Amino acid sequence: MNHLRTFVLIIFTAMITLPAIVESQELPKDEKSGFFSYHEVVKVDSISADELYSRAKPWIALTYKSANDVIQLDDQNAGRIIVKGNFEIIYYANQAWVNHTLTIDFKEGRYRYDLTSFVFDNGQWSAPLEDEKKFWGQKKKLHKQVSERANAIILALREAMQEASSSTDDDW
Repeated sequence: MNHLRTFVLIIFTAMITLPAIVESQELPKDEKSGFFSYHEVVKVDSISADELYSRAKPWIALTYKSANDVIQLDDQNAGRIIVKGNFEIIYYANQAWVNHTLTIDFKEGRYRYDLTSFVFDNGQWSAPLEDEKKFWGQKKKLHKQVSERANAIILALREAMQEASSSTDDDW
């Protein structure tokens, strides 16, 4: 009988902790702030901070509907751009958006991005994604969608920063 109790206790514990482990792998949480956050320093050899900045500007214009509306800070001298944008998701079969902040810093041969401040908004109510009580029914699906979209943004940024600028003297 003791073996059965031990087995049931192990299964019960696994059922409770496994979903939390799976979800935490989908959206990374910053240890200091406790907020969901993607950040990384990416090395790009032999590319100046000014060139990286110049590559980021058209990427922002193409990634977000209106670069003028989403760019909150644009300081080439300091090597920093801050973007407040959103992306569309589906929540309970309805259209919703996730607002976010993307900060890109530039230095010689590297750039750093911070993708943070995820806030769900369906037009009727909004809440930070960290508000566990608001999303209990669809939290896993919501986190998966946000993770996919965040990773797509990061991948597109990486590709844009690696691409060589097209020459202005080409014969088109």
